[in-house]
Order: sequence, then structure tokens, then C-alpha cells
Amino acid sequence: MVLDFLKKRAFFRDELLAVGSAVLLVFSQPRHDLGFLAWFALVPFFIALQQKTSGQSLRLGYLFGVFYFFGMFWWLIHVTLPGMVLFNLYLALYPAGFAVLYVFWRRKFKPGVLQIILAAASWTVLEFLRAELFSGFGWASLGHSQYRFLPVLQIADVTGVFGISFFLVVVNMALFYGSQREGAEHPQALWSSFGFSAALLIGVLAYGFFSLSNNAFLPDDPRSLKVTVVQPNVLQSEKWAPSNWDEIMGKLERLSRQGVGRSTDVDLIVWPETALPGYRWESPRYFERAKALAKDLKTPILLGAESHIGKRYFNSAVFVSAQGEEVARYDKIHLVPFGEFIPLRPWLNFIGNFVPMEDLSPGADKTVFILGNPKVGVSALICFEDTVRDVSRGMVQSGGQVLINLTNDAWFLKTKAPFLHLQMSVFEAVGNRRAMIRAANTGVSGIIHPSGRVVGVIKGSSGEETFIAGHLNARVPVAGNRQTVFTRYGDFFAYFCFVCLGFGVIIDINTKK
Repeated sequence: MVLDFLKKRAFFRDELLAVGSAVLLVFSQPRHDLGFLAWFALVPFFIALQQKTSGQSLRLGYLFGVFYFFGMFWWLIHVTLPGMVLFNLYLALYPAGFAVLYVFWRRKFKPGVLQIILAAASWTVLEFLRAELFSGFGWASLGHSQYRFLPVLQIADVTGVFGISFFLVVVNMALFYGSQREGAEHPQALWSSFGFSAALLIGVLAYGFFSLSNNAFLPDDPRSLKVTVVQPNVLQSEKWAPSNWDEIMGKLERLSRQGVGRSTDVDLIVWPETALPGYRWESPRYFERAKALAKDLKTPILLGAESHIGKRYFNSAVFVSAQGEEVARYDKIHLVPFGEFIPLRPWLNFIGNFVPMEDLSPGADKTVFILGNPKVGVSALICFEDTVRDVSRGMVQSGGQVLINLTNDAWFLKTKAPFLHLQMSVFEAVGNRRAMIRAANTGVSGIIHPSGRVVGVIKGSSGEETFIAGHLNARVPVAGNRQTVFTRYGDFFAYFCFVCLGFGVIIDINTKK
């Protein structure tokens, strides 16, 4: 009986293929960074889904999703074990949904370009929904695997990451056709699929190489800012202990002085998210020391701190001028659920028994800090806001010519989390064609060029990029006021994919008549 079961299941061949695809995709992302795997990683998954019912495809898709997302986000265990498990089980629903749609389109249409477009559109729509629903979490999309492949990356200023995901699914589908018997049975479909895939590849690469060779993203402003980025490396277990605050403040001052040195042309010093020790209203002496430091160095400082208005509390970026005065403040707009507030608190207030916290309030204004003469608009993105596409776009639309991410990834210890975060910043830099300055408490801190190239990172003596203290001096290119297609129109490509799915349904209905 057991042997019959094993024969029937072919030693769980389909399950192994689905898991194999998930593992290949995990290795395509940081920290392994084998991005080339994403060009064929889905082929085993597609093979597993052949001749499957909706229920079988749902199960295989969910299995794929569980292995992929646990492989990508296991590090959330350092914040909450139950939350990590539930969150990854939720994320796995999206690949499960794709598997059902994929099998549906395979039943409705013969192999060919239409089937490929509908499969790619289905994947893209579900990635988009994952990035939008329930406050959104768009990390580790298929397209993100290409963040180091600059020629492919450039198309993000038109389509965003979702266009790259679509393109990779098209390539995977064409390779799948070529690997299966149906490719021989439908040679016309095989060659049309290869032709469609090749045409997209040529178009994407041509656009990429043209953009890189012509600096198409910085045509109208040759200026640059000289910045000093400070990475203090304060452990989360030490950060909120008052006995450590003098030492933390001393480290911030020392690293800032080392960075500026005797230079007179540093335009800005950047400290990470909530870098200022304590709370400004309870321990004002630390903020006074920060203001005195800016005045002494004759250099503005952009620093992370807690702020409040009455009984409303904010995660803020505070701009201190070279004269030692607070001249502007940005309050974080997009808060992290269960990290900075409890959503639906009247119904979920019991969670406060496990994670005692007071809700922060979201900011209302997309503040642009003004530097120098001639003036340069600088916008801050706090914590994971550099992964929220509409926040970055809004900052650029409001006049931000340089983006700055102030963050603290110390929560996740020495894992892949900071490198995944850096990966997301790359896409926001390219999508909006703005340089991105990253000041992270424990790393990764550095500079991302508008082309997506990481041009400078704070490193330790052994080359480590996280959990080391240091500073980085760098010149940052200043964009003009031109806006990319992505900045202006956002995720129009994802909406186009919704339209494709609608046309697929219409074609199917008309075919039945």
C-alpha cells in the first residue's frame, strides 16, 4: 500500500520541483545575490503545475510560497516568533493564488504568447497586491533579484520593479516551453514565445545601456553635495538604557567630527533613525549638544529623533542648521503596523498585552529640507519608507532632489535583513532617478547613485558592512527637477496587467459563444 502511494506520487516529484524553484529564488536574492538564477528559477515550478487541478495547484503554490518566504524573512524571528510564522504563512497565499491563475490560463488557452502574457500579468498583479494590501509589504519581488544587473535595472524608471518581474516571468515561460514536449508539439507557439521573449530582452537591455551610457537620468544639473554619513552601531539592547546615552552621544559627536575634519565644504551630516539618545522633551541636553555640534562644525545635521505635539508622538527627522538652530522637521508618514502602532486598536488592543507600546502618529507633510546656495531640496525617508513607492514618489514630486533614508535595522541582528533593505533602496533611487543617502544605525550605510550603482558603503577593517561603527564622506549627485515616468504615474504597469487579465477573461467568454 505504501509502495503504491509512493509510485502514485512519484516520490513527491511535484512538491520537490516547487520547493526547488523556491530555493533557487531565495539564492537569487541577498545575501547570496545570484540574480541570474531568477531567469530560470520558475521553470521547475511550471513543470510541477502541468496537468494539475485548481486544488492541486493551490497546494503546490502554497508550498512554494512557504519555502520562499520563510527562506527570505526568517529573520523576523528576532522580533517575534509567532508573528514571523503567521506573516510568512500569509505571504505564501500570493504564490498560491498565482498557481491557481496559471493553471486556469493554461486550461483556457493554447501555448503561446497570449498564455505567457496572462501568466506574467497574473504574477505581477499578485506582487502588486502584496505590496499594497494591509499596509503593504513588497519586499523580495521577483524583479528585485536584478538590483545588481544595471542594464536590466534601468527600466525601473518607467515600469518600476513590477515591469522587471513581468519580464522575468516571460523569460521563464519561454524556457519552460522549450524544455517540454508541448514545445515540439506546438512549434509555432514555441518560436513565437522565444521571439516575444527575445524582443523584450532586446528592448530592456537597449534601454538600459542607453540610459547608462548617456547619463539620461542626470541631464540637467551637474551639482553635487558633499555629505558625511554616520553609522554609530548602537545595539538595540543598549539603545534605550539611560546609562548608555552619554556614551552614544559621544560616539555620534566623535564620528561627525572625524568625518568633517578640517573640511569647510561638507554640506550635510546625516545621523540614522532615532539616533538622538532618549526623548527630546525628557532629556533636552542631548539635542542641545547636537545643535552645538552643528554650530561648531558650521555644518547642518539631519538627525533621527522622537518628537511630540501635545499627546501625539512622532518618529522624526530633524534638520539643524549650521547656525545650530532647528529649522525644519519631517514626521514619518508611513508607520509600521505592530511596530509603531497597533492597527484597529479597538479590536486588537489585546496585542498590547504581548507587545506593550504606545501608538505613534503619522506625519502629514512631505517636508523638503533646503540646503546650500544654489538651493538643493533634500527629502528624508524614515525606516522602511524607502520601500514604500508612493512615499518616495511623493517626496520627489514635492521637490526632493536627493533622497535620504534614516533607518535602524539593529532589530534583526546579523542577518540578510539590512541587505534586503539596501536592495529596496536601489529601486527607489532608480525609479525616481534620485541619489539615495542611507544612514543606518548598524548598517548598511552608504550612497546609491541614480543609476542604481552602490558607490560607497561604510565598511569595517575586515570588509564587514553591518554592526561596525564608522563614517563615510562622499559626493552625491544632485538631480534637477525632471521627473521620471514612474515618478509621475507610479505603478501604471501593474494596472496595465490588471487590464491584461480582464482582456483574457473577455477573450475566453467570446471564445465560448
